[in-house]
Amino acid sequence: MSTEEKKTLITMANQSTPPVKRKKKFSWAAFTEDFSISSGIWLLGLLIVFVLFSRAFIQLWDLVITNPFLKYCTTDNLLTDWIFLFYLLFCIGYFVWHIWRGLYISLNSLAFTLVFIFLYFFLIRNADINNFYFFKLGFLTGIPYANFFIIGTPLLISTYKSYFEGLVIQPTQMSLIDDNSSLSSYTDAYSRAGYATSVAKHIMETSTTNSFAIAVVGEWGSGKTDFLMRLKSELEKDTANNLVFDFNPWRASKPDGIIDEFFKTLSNELKPYNRSIHAKLKDYSKRILQTGKEIYFRFFDTLINDFGGDDSIQTQYKEINKAISGLSRRVVIFIDDMDRLTGKEVMEVLRIIRNTANFSNTFFVASIDQNYVINVLKGTKDFANEEEYLKKVFQLVITLPAFKKNIFIQLLKDQLLTDDVEHTHKKLITDAVSKITTDFGDLSVPFYPAADHDNILEKLVENTRDLKRFSNSFKLAFNALKDEIDVHDLMVLELIRNRNIEVYNRIRNRYFLDFDVDSSDEFLLNEKNWEQFEKDNKEALGQDELKKLKSAINYLVTDMGYKNRRKFKEVHNFYLYFSYQLFNLVSLKAFNEILEKHHPDITKQFDEWGKEGKGQELIHIASRAVDFKDSDTLLKMITAYLNIKADHDVWLELAMKLLVNFSNYNLNKYFGDDESKYKQFLNELMDNKAIALVDRSAIGSRFLDSHFNDTGENRVLNKEFWQGKIYALLKEFLTITNRPTSYRQMMNLYYWNKFELDQERHITIKKEASSDFKEYLLNNAEAFELYVRHMLRPYYSPYSKGGLIVFEPFLEQIFGSWHDFKAHLEKQNFNDPDTQKIQRIILSRIDKYFNEQKSFKITDKADEQLMLDMLAKLSA
Repeated sequence: MSTEEKKTLITMANQSTPPVKRKKKFSWAAFTEDFSISSGIWLLGLLIVFVLFSRAFIQLWDLVITNPFLKYCTTDNLLTDWIFLFYLLFCIGYFVWHIWRGLYISLNSLAFTLVFIFLYFFLIRNADINNFYFFKLGFLTGIPYANFFIIGTPLLISTYKSYFEGLVIQPTQMSLIDDNSSLSSYTDAYSRAGYATSVAKHIMETSTTNSFAIAVVGEWGSGKTDFLMRLKSELEKDTANNLVFDFNPWRASKPDGIIDEFFKTLSNELKPYNRSIHAKLKDYSKRILQTGKEIYFRFFDTLINDFGGDDSIQTQYKEINKAISGLSRRVVIFIDDMDRLTGKEVMEVLRIIRNTANFSNTFFVASIDQNYVINVLKGTKDFANEEEYLKKVFQLVITLPAFKKNIFIQLLKDQLLTDDVEHTHKKLITDAVSKITTDFGDLSVPFYPAADHDNILEKLVENTRDLKRFSNSFKLAFNALKDEIDVHDLMVLELIRNRNIEVYNRIRNRYFLDFDVDSSDEFLLNEKNWEQFEKDNKEALGQDELKKLKSAINYLVTDMGYKNRRKFKEVHNFYLYFSYQLFNLVSLKAFNEILEKHHPDITKQFDEWGKEGKGQELIHIASRAVDFKDSDTLLKMITAYLNIKADHDVWLELAMKLLVNFSNYNLNKYFGDDESKYKQFLNELMDNKAIALVDRSAIGSRFLDSHFNDTGENRVLNKEFWQGKIYALLKEFLTITNRPTSYRQMMNLYYWNKFELDQERHITIKKEASSDFKEYLLNNAEAFELYVRHMLRPYYSPYSKGGLIVFEPFLEQIFGSWHDFKAHLEKQNFNDPDTQKIQRIILSRIDKYFNEQKSFKITDKADEQLMLDMLAKLSA
């Protein structure tokens, strides 16, 4: 990658807000909660036992610690002193090392350590019957070895944990959105809370002798989990009559483990209300699982059961059912995520609901994607009719209430427009959301005619899960690109990516993109390739889905007038959307920032970009920058453009476009249709010395031309005003210029002094301008020689060898008659040989040209080539 490409590389680091460094804060709540009641009971019991049997424990210390170990640590050995000292230092270092890593001693360990040390120093250490061995080192003399051992060892064996507050971060433009629903943070997007409450009331008014199964049916991502969550919340409000819990079958390691996992979960939930039921459920699940074993295993199990006198499954079932009935509570079991299970696993869950857990007042609420469940059951080949089987399992089927997709608009704004997003970016995102959804509820958004791609967000997003996936995808792309792309197109591109990755990839490799015949720098949809894609995928995707995707692609290659200068439709922007690199493109952000500076700084930066090979891209961007905040900015931009040296004619044309083509727009936007203020602005522009005289004259000429055409469009002020301005500029040029800059500039300043059209619609030049220009040529030898050198012109353009030649068309208007011109030309003695040859050709042809025919041919090849060379220099 070149140096310039590296400079323009867009990365998350330099384009996005840097992540905020979170200061970890110690959580005293988590620290104290770690101390369990059972630990407190153990500590209290330890203290009581120690006090009651203190003498026994003191003797036990001498027996277990002192005699086996410490008595060998003689006071005459300094090595022992150093070993115990280093042991304590090691234990302290071990403790400090954990603290440095952010791990703290648990409250349980701390409590036991303090109690242990307390008992040692106040009971064992002061006991006269114990023997202690002491340090001999001077600064440790009189301290027992046991002290270091008792202080250090608990630090070594304690439990260390992290007690920092959790990662609670406010949503930002950089944060991704998780897909786990939570009632505390997730709004009732589908407006189903009321329906969940209604279903909960029906359940709470129901009592059954057998289990009751409810299926909440919906497609993937349709909000089943959200509904179950709200239903569960309602049922949990009545804890006196409802025992509510979740069972997650997909967490079991294998199909056979689902039943075992279910009864373990059921046992744990029922244990606080009936402790004896735990063993019954364990044995019952074991007997059920036995039926799935191989025959030789079942044979031995039967012998063991007969020998032990075990009850039958039916007897165990009745005992468990009686125990559950005695709870005087409904047991409501929620089963979610069945669309994650295999066919065998789904069968095991249905088996639990239908048979093995068919207990009284037991309610199963399962969320299922019916199409998915039927398909995986078909794969097992164990059922003749899967749909009928599901009907036997579930006594009630709930289909989720429909919802209006316009809820996505506000949800998307909530997800993307976080507090830290800049105001300008918020406006860009809000506007883009409004355009791709046609949010008619927002009256501040301009209305655009309905089109095939209206409501494109609703077409490509089916549920909130899709919306979250899109939001995450868009955040990544937007924070990398931000001001460098068109937000509308980026949104649609990311919608396509999340809807169908194959279509996205085919856009990426340009399979679906073709070039506009009339504009080769713009994309359009490759209809032939799209038809082939439709043919190959009609059965898999369906006609409706294909229509939605085609509409999205059409949006990318359509410009309705509100997209910015980096729209996807324009070919040279293509790689920006996929590579996140500018390559030879000019940064839009940098472009917009430079517009805030003074015109010399703007010109300087534009010149630098031109030297970097970005001139054409810069012109492309600038040509689309037509809307400025005020007239001063407009004037500043015109001045900056007209001071750029490279491709000056292009910048002049762009400046004239801003002024003339948008004249009516400018009058309304910047001056409120006040023509007097607009006239003052144009006067200041035409007198602005920071703009070259010839450029000001060109602008005036373009305004004047509008008075000579038949359309009458873009006419500003009157014809006399512009004729006066252009003539004044010509006089200024003739006064201050001793040596003409170029033939073309000199002649243009004259030609632009149009006065009127004759009956044959030939232009006549203002007489005063012709008179002044004649005097200038007659009194300025260099200017006259320049005029002569370029007097011969082709009759047809482009010129072909041996073609007709004419004289400069305004010769007679300038000199009054061709005779005066001829007389003056004959008196000239030019030093340049080429000019002498042109002089000879003119003098030899001028009489016949004006008297007989208005064209002639140059027969001499050398003379013809000389004329062509002069014309080439003129073009250059």
